[in-house]
Amino acid sequence: MRKELPMNLNIPYSGMIRDRNRLIAILSDTSNQTWYAENFIPLLLYPNGNIHCYDTTNFYEVFNLYDQVIETKLMNETNASAVKREIGNNRYVIALVDEYYLRGCVYYQSMHKHQEILVYGYDDQNETFLFHGSQIDKKDYGCGECRY
Repeated sequence: MRKELPMNLNIPYSGMIRDRNRLIAILSDTSNQTWYAENFIPLLLYPNGNIHCYDTTNFYEVFNLYDQVIETKLMNETNASAVKREIGNNRYVIALVDEYYLRGCVYYQSMHKHQEILVYGYDDQNETFLFHGSQIDKKDYGCGECRY
């Protein structure tokens, strides 16, 4: 069996990979476009209109903003079955992974470095998870597959 949740990769602005991963999932539901324009983007603008990444004045405000449109929960299990169950229930999974083991990543089998990825699907025939992350296949952001 193969299951893929929808993804919106056309995001006008996201500051960091952890935002991009969340926004891909959030904006896959088109009803959240208004939330993005009215709530997320204004937090990223200085009064003069310049865009900035997070600073100490709005860091926590931005992360609390996600609670308006997504429900987060900590998974008690961290095995393939638990992740597949979440995807099967139409819930995306944010996972912290070691890029040393992530094929297609810049650090694959060369250096231990951690990043968040968005798991949006699985493929039982190939025993892989489908994910979005940074520095995949020599792109700033990209999609890939990793073994269970």
